[in-house]
Amino acid sequence: MTRSNLLKKLRSELGEYKFFQFNHPDYTYILLGYPHLRGFISATDADFWIEVQPEINIATYKIILPSSIAVAQEKVPAQNPDGSTEQDSSSFIKLNDNTLNERKFFEKFPEDLLKNISPFNDSNSELIKASIYFGENFISLLKSDPIIAYISVNIDKFNHSFSLYNHLNFLEVLLPQKRKEILHKAHFPGTQNMLNILAKFQPSHLKLNSLIDFRNIMRMDSDLRIQILKVLSHLKSFNRNLLTLLSENPYSFNFLSINAINGLIHSENFIRFSQSVGNITSLSQRWNIKFDQIKEISNLTEIENKVKIKAQTRKSNYARFPNPPITGTKNIIALRNIDEQTSWAKKQQNCIRGYIPAVKSNKCYF
Repeated sequence: MTRSNLLKKLRSELGEYKFFQFNHPDYTYILLGYPHLRGFISATDADFWIEVQPEINIATYKIILPSSIAVAQEKVPAQNPDGSTEQDSSSFIKLNDNTLNERKFFEKFPEDLLKNISPFNDSNSELIKASIYFGENFISLLKSDPIIAYISVNIDKFNHSFSLYNHLNFLEVLLPQKRKEILHKAHFPGTQNMLNILAKFQPSHLKLNSLIDFRNIMRMDSDLRIQILKVLSHLKSFNRNLLTLLSENPYSFNFLSINAINGLIHSENFIRFSQSVGNITSLSQRWNIKFDQIKEISNLTEIENKVKIKAQTRKSNYARFPNPPITGTKNIIALRNIDEQTSWAKKQQNCIRGYIPAVKSNKCYF
């Protein structure tokens, strides 16, 4: 649709009060207000429009556009001297400033809807769309169980074979009351215990990728999953740091007490302490280092240092070869560790590096 035809159509159907136009030297952007929430963009020197889906952040009153949009342009093929032709059919509209601040756009939203969605860090557009489409069923869910509502609008991210709008009849039945089934469709355990655990999170705690990581852990058939469920069931206070810890360092739940986890996620030094926990986890797993459960986060630095020392010792022992049957002479020198054999493999550009496991098991010597 050409620019003039689109403008005429939008003004006749919607009226100026739901019609927002943003002009830039390189492009023009039109956004339709609530409840339409559709966007159109056109390059300044073009006479056609492309529909785009903006991301809306209600808490910050921002409208975020795609950073660039591919545009298929019909051009007259250029003719080469030999009579052949060339066709360059692709170009991009570059959006140098792709964040718009327009409070008037948000004034058209129902106040209750803004209040219910503003605590979420992301997925605002998806939550608004579902509220419009499903009406009171979804709005009621959003008020009473916001985390399940959040999972519902992102269900295709949790289950790639399922889409909120491709299974309308099914979702319309589930939304009012069958929340365990929604969890099951998102590949969470569809249990009351999982509902209780998720209910402890607040919308402001959520980050989609971290929640997906947590879901993946809950799908594991392992002692780790059982331990995490045990801790979460007894932990009274949840926050964003807890979801980050579950996402980035789930194995820490094997050696941190509930008291230590509680202290960690509420600490002002969460980033520094979580780095220490990550070091302890990776080193202890790699070098099979055992230590007692950490009761307090004040013990983290001490435990981390001890684990590092043990790891260095085991690394040195691992790198050392068994004594060779011939100790060697002034001119015949036995290679005594992995570093020496690796170094000589590089100097001579040969394959002796591949024999390191054989040397360590007393099968050959260099």
